[in-house]
Amino acid sequence: MTLSLKLLNEKNRDEWEAYVEHHPYATFFHRWAWRDILFETYSYTPFYFGLFRAHRLCGILPLFKMGFGPRKRWISIPFADYAGPLTDGPEMNSEFLDRVSDFLKGGRLELLTQTSLPLPEGWSEISPFCSFRLPVDLPFDALLKKYVHRKTRELIRKAARAGITTERFELSSETVSTYYPLFYRTLLRLKKLAFPQTFFESIGRHFPQESKLFISFSPLKNHSQDSKKVIPVAGMITFRFKNTLYLLSNGSHEAFLSVGCNNAVYGSVLDYACADSDIQILDFGSTIRNTPHHFFKKRWGGEEYPLFSVQNHPQKPNEHESTSSPFQTAIATLLSPLPSRVVQTLTRLAYRYY
Repeated sequence: MTLSLKLLNEKNRDEWEAYVEHHPYATFFHRWAWRDILFETYSYTPFYFGLFRAHRLCGILPLFKMGFGPRKRWISIPFADYAGPLTDGPEMNSEFLDRVSDFLKGGRLELLTQTSLPLPEGWSEISPFCSFRLPVDLPFDALLKKYVHRKTRELIRKAARAGITTERFELSSETVSTYYPLFYRTLLRLKKLAFPQTFFESIGRHFPQESKLFISFSPLKNHSQDSKKVIPVAGMITFRFKNTLYLLSNGSHEAFLSVGCNNAVYGSVLDYACADSDIQILDFGSTIRNTPHHFFKKRWGGEEYPLFSVQNHPQKPNEHESTSSPFQTAIATLLSPLPSRVVQTLTRLAYRYY
């Protein structure tokens, strides 16, 4: 039976959500509300495509238009670890992508997917990225001993001896304000452009039940032991979808890395997952192979699996070797001395028009 392509709108939200809920390869980045979050934050134009057979939805592809002129492209999806098309069967993918490309008049398409796809002629697929999935199948202490590297376990204990404790919060303007300086400074250290604070606040508004914020605190130095004065030293935003807890965003205070602040917040998230019988997998998100982030995540013992960069034009094998583009590195270096609010505004413009 003939397949047909449609550009979907708000009237199709429930149909889209039902398809995502029941598809085995769907991730939380496929949720319809990401359409609203990215439009609210960056004013990206969404192109949410549906593939139909006899009026029944049998495939979806979320895309956002980014950039102008020679930088104009459609991405699935910006700032996500993975998305790409979902269909009733892999044999549909090639025709689906071909039709979307025709609809966009051959415009540049860039996807990051969890699975290798059958592709139309002229498309390319490389796998510079990977992620790790850790099965949450034991109590916390037993899971640490079975899966997690000895040195990572030692850093968790070191953070505890230093008095670092972790609390869990809902995502709100107040709690994001506590977390955001950690995230912001971390991205600048990495010479990358930080998402604006409003991005995380929007996630909290659209996904109040699914999202959580973990913040690790350390006692302030030069205070007595009974002092309650603490400072935030690491944070993590997580997102729950089906039986998986996704690690979405992480930030840390550079002065406390040596005492394991990052390990403390990761360990607390894992402890939380172990205490919830409905969470079966911890997903560490995408990372470029053979980088410090790859090494750090690997030590948590999850199974490594490939992610695929899919584009409708040729890709160079080393195209994604750096964690940030030369453009990001240059802009981040120039903006780093400026106040945070100024940087956030200029970053939104940079992402919007580049």
